[in-house]
Amino acid sequence: MDLDDYNYLYKILDSKSDIQQISKSLSIPPGVVSKIWEQKMVDKSKKDFIKIEKNSNFILKKWLFGKSFVEISKQYNISPVLVSNAILKKLEFTKKEIKRFNKNPNSCHNKRISGELKEVSKTDFMFSHKANKRSDDMGKAGEILIQKFLCEQNIDFLDENHLRKKKYKKTPDFLFETPQRLSGSDIYWIDSKMLFGNFKNHRKHRDSQFTEYTDLFGPGLVVYWFGFINELNETDEVKEKKYILKDYNLFKDIYPNEIEKILNYIPS
Repeated sequence: MDLDDYNYLYKILDSKSDIQQISKSLSIPPGVVSKIWEQKMVDKSKKDFIKIEKNSNFILKKWLFGKSFVEISKQYNISPVLVSNAILKKLEFTKKEIKRFNKNPNSCHNKRISGELKEVSKTDFMFSHKANKRSDDMGKAGEILIQKFLCEQNIDFLDENHLRKKKYKKTPDFLFETPQRLSGSDIYWIDSKMLFGNFKNHRKHRDSQFTEYTDLFGPGLVVYWFGFINELNETDEVKEKKYILKDYNLFKDIYPNEIEKILNYIPS
């Protein structure tokens, strides 16, 4: 996807309900559209967090006078989890307690808070414990698919568990002790990202992970399962073949059913 197309898609995506319609009208898999919508929600949440911090006392008063977490979130068009976390913080619950309540609302003995957190969990498609678990499960699914491919190709590898025992500070998902020829390049490692690769998240992972992998082990392969903007292939590190970028198409013909599930992903 070209950067201009990405920017247009990012701009017109206003809510989760837009995903299917935009997917059909632009002939882009719903999973790709979903991931770009999620990126937009993450970007929005950072601005919303500042808004909540500035108005936390006022938001708390609304809750104390009977408005629920979800009702307040709808009024201000802010994530229900961000609202509930801010209010619980003002009520002097610790971060550890808030995390436990989000994971299991029944662990909170306050019946009002427990009930409202259950409503939050059902409503927030992005930041609830359920949403985080869904994201983690999808990430693991991508790694499992790569592992399956490597095993079927009789390619020996070290995974993150092996690498941590060797006390590496940074560990790719898969490391090869001898270079492997994949997609026309000799690579020493593979990292799986269940994302759509844009400039922002790519820079983040490049600076914190990919560059160090290259320095430690040599050139590698990054899989952005939901695709990436084409302009990333014009960055210096990719042009210099420090690593190559691939998406779901790398496995589409080998594992069509698994790729279809990825491309039809819509958060629920």
